[in-house]
Amino acid sequence: MQINLSITGLDQVRANLGVMAKQANYAASRALNTTAFAVNAKLKTEMASTFAGGATAYTLRAFKVEPSNKTNLTATVALRTDTKGASLAYSKALGHMFTGGQRKF
Repeated sequence: MQINLSITGLDQVRANLGVMAKQANYAASRALNTTAFAVNAKLKTEMASTFAGGATAYTLRAFKVEPSNKTNLTATVALRTDTKGASLAYSKALGHMFTGGQRKF
């Protein structure tokens, strides 16, 4: 599942702001990051209250935020791909929740 959020008309805002146009990218980046971190927090809250028996700490750590910056106005909330040690990959442990079907042990 992917949720895309795009900001349109940013060039027009920059033109109207004139000297302050440099701040437009910073403000847009802050807005995107605030939204991404709020979505990540909401995911954790929903998983903890929705999953039968509650979500494990491993499950709650499954999503990460890749923040935007003023040169790259893209913030991403995604399933983590890194695993430490002998841990099961998040995509294998939680993939069935997004694609359906049974969990493969």
